[in-house]
Amino acid sequence: MGGQRFHLVHGYPGEGHETRIWGRVEPDNRSPFPDTICIVGHTPTVFLTDGHDEDFSIWHGDGILDIDCGCGSMKAAHRRLACLRLDDMAEFYVGGSGCGESGSLSSEELEPLDEQDMPASLQRDLDSYRKGMAENVSYLDCLWCELYGSINSAQWSGEISEAQAHYLREKYLF
Repeated sequence: MGGQRFHLVHGYPGEGHETRIWGRVEPDNRSPFPDTICIVGHTPTVFLTDGHDEDFSIWHGDGILDIDCGCGSMKAAHRRLACLRLDDMAEFYVGGSGCGESGSLSSEELEPLDEQDMPASLQRDLDSYRKGMAENVSYLDCLWCELYGSINSAQWSGEISEAQAHYLREKYLF
């Protein structure tokens, strides 16, 4: 992208399949690829910064960026979803400071949704997220992102209303 090389990986930019999926970045790690920025997740950035009392943000290491801001951890008060635009490295966040969405609706304004009558893809991702929460799976951050994307997709395709999308986000994600 614009002459900059990127390596995107869920866990750690290593050799083995398990490392790339489940490996964790440490504060003193550096990019193993010359002239390449590695973008990782899986390790919540709070583990690299010890910033438990502030909204989690993208961690900038030596050629490694960690974008896992804890959105899948329902117990983290300052979790949020981080987005990184690669063409200019601009950072964007959803959630944080109380974990409500910016401009979220009050409980009186939330439009209930019959959760038994939802689009199939949204129902599948909601069921997977509920199961992941119940089983305390290590990949809950992935399930969170899938559910968030399914809610957005259902809203923008007109399958659910904006108010129903807010209802689901407030109930399950924030």
